[in-house]
Amino acid sequence: DGADKGSYVLGVEVGRLHQIYAQTDSLEHLVMPVLNHLVQQTGESAAYHVLLGQAPYLTRLCQFRVDSPHAIRDHIRAGDTLPLDRGSGARVLQAFHAGAREVALRCAGAKVLDDALLEKIRRDGYFAAIGDRLGEVAGISAPVFRHHADDTLEIAAALTLTMPAHRMNPDHVRPVLEGAVQLSKAVGRTTAL
Repeated sequence: DGADKGSYVLGVEVGRLHQIYAQTDSLEHLVMPVLNHLVQQTGESAAYHVLLGQAPYLTRLCQFRVDSPHAIRDHIRAGDTLPLDRGSGARVLQAFHAGAREVALRCAGAKVLDDALLEKIRRDGYFAAIGDRLGEVAGISAPVFRHHADDTLEIAAALTLTMPAHRMNPDHVRPVLEGAVQLSKAVGRTTAL
C-alpha cells in the first residue's frame, strides 16, 4: 500500500551524548581536583569548557563545574551549552580554534573579536573581561592544550573562572593560568579524548 511502516534511525544526538559521556568519564579525575583547588584559592566558580561537534555545528559545552561558595554567583551547570560568540571561555576557544572563530562569525549579533585582540589572547595566554557574556558577570579564561606526538598543540578546552563583576580581581589570573598549565600536562597524557 506504500504506507511508511515507521522506520527509525538513531540521530546525531546519540553520538553527541556518547561523546560527552566518554570525555567526562576519562577526564573527571583530572579536571575536578584542579577546579576544586581553583575555587578554594579564589572563592569564585570554576569551569572546564570544551568544543562539541564539528564546524559549522560547533557549540561550547560546560563539561565540568565547581560553584563558588558565595550566594551571588554565575549559575551555569555542567552540561549546559553556551554561546561561542561571547564569554571569556568562548573568546579563548575562538583565539585557538579556527572552527570556533568561524561559528562565532556566523552568529547573529555576535560580538566578534578583531584579529588584534585574538592575537593578544594568544600572546598573553588568557582572556579576562567584564560583561562579555552577561552584563554583570566577569570571567577569566585560559586555554588547555592537548599535545600530539608530532609536537603540535591543539586546544582541548578553556579553563574559566567566573564571578560577579564587582568581585573581578586581576590577582585571579595567575591561578587560572597555573590551573590551565597543570591541566595541559595532564590532558597531554590522556589518550581517550
